[in-house]
Amino acid sequence: MIIDEIQYAPILMEVIESIVNKKRLEEGSANGMFVLTGSQTFSLMRGVTQSLAGRATILFMNPLSYSEIVEKDYHL
Repeated sequence: MIIDEIQYAPILMEVIESIVNKKRLEEGSANGMFVLTGSQTFSLMRGVTQSLAGRATILFMNPLSYSEIVEKDYHL
């Protein structure tokens, strides 16, 4: 499941943690169940009480460049 702008619903972090823990107990793995995106740094999110430690990988991505947005391929 992909959840965009997770910072607007921090309560979902507790629900996700519960789902992941249950899946791990039942099946041994819960990798890749959720993709959470947002425009705010995870550590700065207000209302987040769950760190998802050991359950999440955080990737920081740069914004798209202009050429990526307009789908142009510029070779130097």
